[in-house]
Amino acid sequence: MFKAMKFRVNNAQDSEALQKYLFSLGYQWRSTGRSIENYSDNFPNISTYADGNIYCVPDDYYKGHSHTEHTFTTEVIVKEIQPKPETITIDGKEYDKAAVAERLASLKAINE
Repeated sequence: MFKAMKFRVNNAQDSEALQKYLFSLGYQWRSTGRSIENYSDNFPNISTYADGNIYCVPDDYYKGHSHTEHTFTTEVIVKEIQPKPETITIDGKEYDKAAVAERLASLKAINE
């Protein structure tokens, strides 16, 4: 579920928005959990790891580390890390499985 990624943030507003977004996906800071950490020009990158931890690191840290790189601003939704919905195929068409289950739950079964 978790991925190793690098996010470049440009200011405190973008940093806070990214942290909240990552928290919503289950990531957390290794040392402080899910509290918002202050942005620093010296550490403009936020990294995530496959264990679900978040770190704030300088640019030179990435030499020798493999992370998928993203630039994050509050105007951008990072689609690459959003979980893809589980799907179901009916009559050759693909549907969001959770949406289908939700709609089916509101119907009365024939044998009820």
